[in-house]
Amino acid sequence: TRTIEMEVKDLEGVQAVKANVETKKVEITFDSPADEQKIKSLLAEIDYPAEGLITL
Repeated sequence: TRTIEMEVKDLEGVQAVKANVETKKVEITFDSPADEQKIKSLLAEIDYPAEGLITL
């Protein structure tokens, strides 16, 4: 969990990350220059691919 959170937080524009490995959910708060595609790509790189994405 810490690794997922630390990796995603390193993306410029990401403000907050909360990962739950048990439920396989990650909650990410971000602004530009981060975007959904960059986040999806990073999650795939760390073997935590985004399968269902909900944007609020």
